[in-house]
Amino acid sequence: MKQIVVISLIVISFVSCKNKPDYAEEIKGKWMCNEIEYLIQPTNEIFVLDFLSNGTESISEGVTLANNQGKFWHKNSNFTYSVVEDEILISGVNLTGENIDISLEIESLTANKFVYTENYVKVNNVDISTDKIYILRRCIEDYSNQIIGTWQGKKYFSDDSSTNFYFMINYKSDKSFDYYLKVNDTWELQNVTGTYFSNGKLLTMNFLDNSITENNHSYECWLVDEVTTDKITFWQYNRMPGSNNNLQGIKYELEKVTQ
Repeated sequence: MKQIVVISLIVISFVSCKNKPDYAEEIKGKWMCNEIEYLIQPTNEIFVLDFLSNGTESISEGVTLANNQGKFWHKNSNFTYSVVEDEILISGVNLTGENIDISLEIESLTANKFVYTENYVKVNNVDISTDKIYILRRCIEDYSNQIIGTWQGKKYFSDDSSTNFYFMINYKSDKSFDYYLKVNDTWELQNVTGTYFSNGKLLTMNFLDNSITENNHSYECWLVDEVTTDKITFWQYNRMPGSNNNLQGIKYELEKVTQ
């Protein structure tokens, strides 16, 4: 009887160890957060976490620049991370040189969905954490090569009406782009320096307006809905005036320009 009990305990222990999730392995990869407290967030407030196999971690997000230079999308790779049971520890330096220490509690982690809360988020040892729940999706899609080329675009409104094609973008393989506006039926190249980023379904574009000196940096984010050889459809979500939770969705449609 004693032997049966011992064998049962061994089996239970083995099964328990076997079923214990390996968060250190499962967290590796790129994750996009567009949902907080189970509410969809404006596309320009989305951020991306990327956990690499070598223990480094990057945070891609929109940041505000100093000296009235505006805002732009920035990827900060100056972080390292480790996983201890269901806790992720992240440390590094942000864009302005401040020391960052973060502890995330893994609430759930599956192949394509990651939910966490914050134990602490310290900036120069000052805790700015919240009690919010963050929901992230794994970045699986890669549209980097598919979007290369020249596209003319228009946007749709809530009544399903649309503008005419009024802008044109030439996405280049080096992640830069040229931006045109239609003026009197003529495409005019704008005095804008641009770079773009593709993170799963998230497409982000940085704009530098060379015609002005203040607030000349800006960025826009879109969620890609469909990419084919001759059409791209994506959405942008913005907060409605006077509301924190209600969003307005704007649909954009781009068609490939044949040379």
